[in-house]
Amino acid sequence: MLYFDAAFIAKFYLQEPESEAVRALAENSAGVASMAIGRLETELVFSRKLREGALTAAAQTALIAQFQLDCEDGLWSWLPVTNELIAAAQETTRRLPSEAFVRSLDALHLACARRHGYERIYSNDRRLLDAAPHFGLQRGLLS
Repeated sequence: MLYFDAAFIAKFYLQEPESEAVRALAENSAGVASMAIGRLETELVFSRKLREGALTAAAQTALIAQFQLDCEDGLWSWLPVTNELIAAAQETTRRLPSEAFVRSLDALHLACARRHGYERIYSNDRRLLDAAPHFGLQRGLLS
């Protein structure tokens, strides 16, 4: 099973560079998991794409409907956000070197992947991937 952040899940649905590779990776795996907040994050990526003009309102609605259907059908496994997870993210971020930059939700994704036994995290977010080794994770790469 693989761990995707929300940006990678959104890429599964969008027509962007590397989207085909993301779909192939997900479809050829034993499953894909993410932190439960990723459900909201993924839909908000679709909203951002609408604001940016990359999607029409009809396309955004269709993507959200397909995403919801896929969630109901179990395509994505959602891992809970708990107080223990938040504490683990806090503990790790306190030990980061001063030059390391990690956003709060990225820290939660990284801590979630680690706490659930994943060895790598897949994302197209450079900052998240740069922080991954500090959480004991490898960067998931498409190539």
